Amino acid sequence: MQVKVNQKNLGAALNIVSKAVNNNNTLPILNNLLLVAKDQTLTLSATNLEIAIVEPIQAEIIQEGSITVPAKLLQSYVSLLKNEDLSLTLNDNKLLSIESSKSSTTINTIEALDYPNIPKIESDISLSLQAAELLKALNYTSFACSINTTQPVLAGVFLEISKENLTFAATDSYRLSEYKIPQAIAVEENLQVIIPQRALQELSRIITSINPNDITIYLSKNQVSFQIENVTLISRLIDGKYPEYSKILPKEANTEAKIDKEELNIALKRVNLFAKEANNSIHINLDQAKQTLIIKSDQTRVGQELSEIPVAASGSDNQISINSQYLTDLLSALNVLEINMSVNEKTTPVKITEPDNSNFLYIIMPLRV
Repeated sequence: MQVKVNQKNLGAALNIVSKAVNNNNTLPILNNLLLVAKDQTLTLSATNLEIAIVEPIQAEIIQEGSITVPAKLLQSYVSLLKNEDLSLTLNDNKLLSIESSKSSTTINTIEALDYPNIPKIESDISLSLQAAELLKALNYTSFACSINTTQPVLAGVFLEISKENLTFAATDSYRLSEYKIPQAIAVEENLQVIIPQRALQELSRIITSINPNDITIYLSKNQVSFQIENVTLISRLIDGKYPEYSKILPKEANTEAKIDKEELNIALKRVNLFAKEANNSIHINLDQAKQTLIIKSDQTRVGQELSEIPVAASGSDNQISINSQYLTDLLSALNVLEINMSVNEKTTPVKITEPDNSNFLYIIMPLRV
């Protein structure tokens, strides 16, 4: 194999593809990425057996071939070179030589034949989405996935495809986030899948890096593929039935309030300095008469905090206790100036929505105190 390729193009592709490589692989070859030189294209692929990322880049192919190379080493080395053409040559001793105008190195390799096959999806359904809308759906939901491995279905984002909407949802049993993308889709019946959180985190990073206009999703029985311009991300789907969460969504509210997001965020940060000593337990009091929201912590080993912020409240006075981290996580994800908070009673979930956006909702289960 012998290839000439631009350092900038190779470095950009390495930064994306290497995201599929785990640092704790038990199989040495999974620390490598696959290089395939063919038809004036150098294709980079990486997989951890759960997700795979593939990106072809333009190159001058002098001699076709394939090999696997340590991903992090190659990524780091190429990032330290100048933006110029590089020569990659695989010699008879299976060492990959990389030459630039000012440097020369050799890297140990492993035969490409030993590398796991990158799956090719035989799609049952495909659809195209605006990248910005998909990224928003992922940012608004994926953080709410469970990190508890005893419930695998909660470790991913639920996606339901209907004729009118794509519905994304994530929950860890204590909070739930749902985001809908209205879009006419040609499906005969609703399709439901669960996509691993890790795959969607990498998808979000790729979208942010490339900034494409549209993304195409391909779904099969066991796998999903995302086409982001010339980058392909493939992931297995999580097997299992997702909880029917619609049954726990609040139907009524005795108190509603419109709250400045930044003021709430700052107040939460102050309260959290003390609440972390009490498992992040905080108490929220909505005072309709005074048009204020009061957040306070319990008396802890280090002290206590009470913060009061102005709100536009309607209905009756109300109070509820929640885990502050669940509210902090949400505020970090939202890109709005204000939020709506709805409370029915202290034993039912608090619901948070965006003004003028009926496609998003977030609920937090109350603490029993």
